[in-house]
This record gives sequence, structure tokens and C-alpha cells, in this order.
Amino acid sequence: MSCLATPPESIVPGGTDAGEGGDAGGGDDPCDGVPAGDCALFSCEVTGACYQLCFGDDIMAAAECTGGSRLLETETQDELDCVRANNDQAMWIGLVQDEAAAEVEAGWTWQSLGLPPETTFWDPVEPNDDPSEDEDGEEQCAIITSDSGLWADDRCDTTIPTFVCEYPPP
Repeated sequence: MSCLATPPESIVPGGTDAGEGGDAGGGDDPCDGVPAGDCALFSCEVTGACYQLCFGDDIMAAAECTGGSRLLETETQDELDCVRANNDQAMWIGLVQDEAAAEVEAGWTWQSLGLPPETTFWDPVEPNDDPSEDEDGEEQCAIITSDSGLWADDRCDTTIPTFVCEYPPP
């Protein structure tokens, strides 16, 4: 994995809670004390959480989060919007499908707890196990797409340019 100390200028719009400027509840920065490593840190005021944005061409299994963080689990539209404001590229999230799921729409759970998401943000044509994209039709990992900014299913061995780790609010 190759990460950057700060995201490229082209993906950090003005006015977001990126890096040191986040004000999540009472002026405390939820990223204080979080080891950045080679990844960029940003916080979202709406969630009170700190996020690590890592760049590199990784498959899902290589998208490792450390230090008590987990792959992004978008729970609200506000959280999805905040993350997208800090990265407009496709990115892995921590949503996976059980291999035994008989239906394309079934069996999706968050990796951290094994529970299904309470709210979903699927692109209208997803999940689809699109046979035109994949010969065997097994797309069992989820991404946030670069075009719509919504979720799509993809092969777990696809190379995606970024992933986001989230640290729970303090």
C-alpha cells in the first residue's frame, strides 16, 4: 500500500473538516492522537469520527485498517457526503456479501460486526453481479464509486485506488 501524507489538492475541497481543522462536537478534533502513518487524516463534524484516507492500488484483502479502526461503514447520507468531499475516487468500504447468499441483494454485512447495514446507498443498478464485468458474476465486496458516489458491488480481487478507515468517535 502506498499512502500520501495529505490527499492531492484536487480532492480536498475548501470548507471540509479535512485534517487539523475538524470541529467535531465542542472543538475537540477526533483525529488528535490518531497515528496518521502515511495516510491522510480528516474528520467529519456530523459523525464526530476520524477517518484515514489511504492511496494505493489495493485489492480488498490488502486494505488493512489498524489501531482500532475499521474499513468505512457509511451509516448516513451526511457521512457518505463528508467522505466523498475528501475523496472523489472509487474506494473500498467494509461491506461484504456472504458467499452462500442465493440472491444478489441478500447477505450483505459489515465486516466489523457481521451485521447488515441499517441504511444502504446502492447505485440504482447495484448490486448486480454484472456478468459483463466479470465472467463468474461473483461481486462480493462493495465500493463507493467514483462516478455516482454511491455503492456498487465488485470483485474482491479488483484493484481499487483508495480505501478509508474510520475510527469511532472518542
